[in-house]
Amino acid sequence: MEVTQRLADFIVSSKYEDIPKQAADMAKRCILDCLGVTIGASIEPISKIIRTYIEDQGGKPQSTVIGLNLKTSSSNAAFANGLLGHALDYDDLQMNFWGHPTVVTLPAALAIGEWIRASGKDLITALVLGIEAECKIGAAVNPSHYMKGWHNTATIGTFGAAVAAGRLLNLDSEQMACALGIAGSQSAGLKENFGTMTKPFHAGQAARNGTVAALLASKGFTGARNILEGKSGFCQVMSERYDLNKITENLGKSWDILDVIFKPYPCCGSIHPALDAMIFLARE
Repeated sequence: MEVTQRLADFIVSSKYEDIPKQAADMAKRCILDCLGVTIGASIEPISKIIRTYIEDQGGKPQSTVIGLNLKTSSSNAAFANGLLGHALDYDDLQMNFWGHPTVVTLPAALAIGEWIRASGKDLITALVLGIEAECKIGAAVNPSHYMKGWHNTATIGTFGAAVAAGRLLNLDSEQMACALGIAGSQSAGLKENFGTMTKPFHAGQAARNGTVAALLASKGFTGARNILEGKSGFCQVMSERYDLNKITENLGKSWDILDVIFKPYPCCGSIHPALDAMIFLARE
């Protein structure tokens, strides 16, 4: 089953007009939400560390680091914005993904989009397709992948970032499959680091790694074109139980961005029900 290639074909052939209005509208909400939580984190201590790191590294002023009045290379900007977007733990959720979909895809899309001066429609298309790819992969490998200790936002999010960046770079089907292959070998992030600055670092790394994967693929760099289904590929290596059909069976039929959840509280979504209950009891 050529799952990776079928996913790549869908990504490169889909147009803005193929995306339902509700999905495009949700993409705009995801953009606003992610920008808001990123700006919110720009005054946190972690932002000073990232600013110093970026300034020390240098790089062509291609793309903006949100909230820091700073421009750097597209890959560095994707890293910084992904990290800051996750720093408050206030970014959106998607349960098929078992993680935070926008915080890895949007920084990659914004970094490339600003650099090449992409249109708003192209940005929305890239974001929707990036979220679609990562959520479909998430549905295939979870809950086993997450329960093994992987941080989905980091591991699976690398694929979403590669798709978003690759779509804006107009990769063809073969290049997109290679970008997914390159992304697969950069997939990392352990839940043991939850509660430290390394958790938002995961999101930044996923955004940067996906951006790098797409940029390399656009220049002819190759990667495994069966990275999802291969016997030594992502699903087999990083999940004890998976269903490859969940990646491709509903492509273009159901749009996972429609099930994105926006957080009412700046903390892990799994404790939101307990917070609601506590607030209810306090009022009572």
